[in-house]
Amino acid sequence: MDIAIREMEPVFAPEDFPPVAADLCQRLLDKDPTTRLGARGGAEEIMAHPWFASVDWDDVRTDKMAPPFVPARGDVNAAPQNEIGTFNNDDKAFRDVIWNEQDEKLFQDWDWTNPEAMTKEILNFLMYERELGRPLLPGSMHHHSIMCCCKFL
Repeated sequence: MDIAIREMEPVFAPEDFPPVAADLCQRLLDKDPTTRLGARGGAEEIMAHPWFASVDWDDVRTDKMAPPFVPARGDVNAAPQNEIGTFNNDDKAFRDVIWNEQDEKLFQDWDWTNPEAMTKEILNFLMYERELGRPLLPGSMHHHSIMCCCKFL
C-alpha cells in the first residue's frame, strides 16, 4: 500500500470522471505537499476549484444550501464531541500507560496521524460548528471549561 501511494499515479477514467473532476482529484492527490491544491490558499483554494462552481459556500456555511455531499449516517462513524481523545471501555488497559521522557524522545519526530481518528475528529468538529450555527476560527478561548483551539465569530 505504501509503495502504491508513493510511486503509483491514480488513473481517472474519462468515462467515470469528467475532466474537471479528474483535475480536482489529481490536484488533491498531488504527492508534493507544496504544490497540492490547498497548499497555498487552504480550503478557500479548494473551494474555488471549478468543480465547485455551482456551490455557494456562504449559503452552505449558513445552512441555506445543503453541502454538495453529505455521507449517510451509517457510513460515518462520528463519535460525540465529548468522546474525542478518550478510549472505549475495551481499551481500559491503555489508560494506565505512563508517558515518560524516553517515550517523548522516541516519538519526537513522528508525524503520522491515524486517518480514522483524524476523520472522526474533523467530522465531530464540523457537526459542532453546524450545531452552533456559525463557523469557528483559529484562536484560543475557554469554552465549557475546555481549552479550545477556536474562537467564536
